[in-house]
Amino acid sequence: MSQKVISFKLLSGEEVMGRLVGEVDTTITLEKVRSVQMVQQGPQQMGMAIIPYSATVIDGEVPFRKSALSTDPMTPSDETEKLYMQQTTSIALAP
Repeated sequence: MSQKVISFKLLSGEEVMGRLVGEVDTTITLEKVRSVQMVQQGPQQMGMAIIPYSATVIDGEVPFRKSALSTDPMTPSDETEKLYMQQTTSIALAP
C-alpha cells in the first residue's frame, strides 16, 4: 500500500484528497479521504477546511471512478499535505 497523498477535483466541483491505495483502469482508491473546502475567515480573508469526505467511511477506503474526475491526480502543496497529515494521523508536525 502506498502512503502517497494525492488530490483531484470531481466533476461535481468538489476537491478531495487522500492516501493512494491503488489504481486500476477504471478506478482510483483512496483511504482517509478528505474534502477540501475554502471557507471565509474574515471580511477579506479565506482559509481552507479539510473535512471527512464521508460521514460513514471516515478512515476507510473509497473507490472513485476515473470517469467522475475532472482533473488528473495531483500532488498537494506541502502546506496542504501538512494540514492533511495533522488531521489524519497522531503525528504533530513542526510549523
